[in-house]
Amino acid sequence: MRRIWLAQGRPRGHEYPSYINYKNAKRHFINAQKRAIESVEQQFVMQLNESAECDNKLFWSLVKRRKGKKQNTCNQLITESGITRDPSQIAEGFTTYYKQLYSPLNEHHFDNDFKLHVENEISKLKIIKSVVTQRTQRRSNTNNENHRKL
Repeated sequence: MRRIWLAQGRPRGHEYPSYINYKNAKRHFINAQKRAIESVEQQFVMQLNESAECDNKLFWSLVKRRKGKKQNTCNQLITESGITRDPSQIAEGFTTYYKQLYSPLNEHHFDNDFKLHVENEISKLKIIKSVVTQRTQRRSNTNNENHRKL
């Protein structure tokens, strides 16, 4: 229909049959497209409902696929020296901010006891990790020796 309408010089107005036919065909196409999109949406919702009841992994994979990936980018940053748009200065600004954020402060609301508790827990975890690593290496060495003997 569109080709016929274009071939006739793209006439406008309801007195031209090619224009009316083109507009009707276009309207039918848009309606069919809307119905197809709605059908796909309904199938997705049904599949989502079914997977939510029985398969959590499938449910969340469908949700994530539907949601898409959101990209967070920072094109400018307000620092003490003003607004910067240079990527290296933005990176430096974030570095400075997070260094300050996680540095102990000598303020009245800083909880030094909690800091010591966290450092103690981290030390314990490092010790456990090193013990597990050593055991894993010993087992691996023992298994290698056993394979050599065979």
